[in-house]
This record gives sequence, C-alpha cells and structure tokens, in this order.
Amino acid sequence: MSKLTVYSSRPESTQLACAYLGIEKLGIQVVLRPLVDYKPAGPLPRRRLASLRAELEGITLQLVDIGEQLEAHQNGSRRLGAGEENGLYAQRDALQARQRGIQGHLQAVKGGQGEQ
Repeated sequence: MSKLTVYSSRPESTQLACAYLGIEKLGIQVVLRPLVDYKPAGPLPRRRLASLRAELEGITLQLVDIGEQLEAHQNGSRRLGAGEENGLYAQRDALQARQRGIQGHLQAVKGGQGEQ
C-alpha cells in the first residue's frame, strides 16, 4: 500500500476527510500530520521539478475530465448515481488540494532559489 503524508495547519474538516477516504479507497494510506512537523528537504534536482510539472499537467487533465462529467450530469446529458457523483466531488477536491500544493511548492522553489 502506498502512503501519502499530508501536512496541515488546520484540523481535518469533513470535506478533507471525505477526500482522504476517496484516496484510501484507491489503496493509498493517508497520514495526517501537523504542519510544524514538516521539514523541507534541500533544493530539488531538475528531474524532480520536471516530474512535479508533469504531475501537475496530469492533475489538470483529470480535473478537466471530472468537470466535464459533473457538468454533463448537471445539464442532464449524463446520469450519475449519488455515490458516483459524491465520489467525483471528493476526487476533485483531493486533486485540487494536490494541485495547490504542487503549485505552491513550484512557486516557492522558483521564488526562493531561482529556476533550476
């Protein structure tokens, strides 16, 4: 089982708990830790930055797909079960959180030490 460690400065909300459950259903264990425990590593190598950018692109494509599915459901051209709709919302929330994390990290790297 893969493991995802999430550092947060806020207590777990219901919305995040649902997102974590969705991630755990994919076989990924979620460990929630306080933000004060986070110890950033040194500068990322170029390969890791490229990997993060590629992941960000993949997340963006997944978010577009989920948005299209939800829009089709809302305008009546596609029917989703309640569980499927809720699952898409949870997946969207989790992806958006990951997207914000990657974007923030890339911005910090870019602003903190210059582009590698």
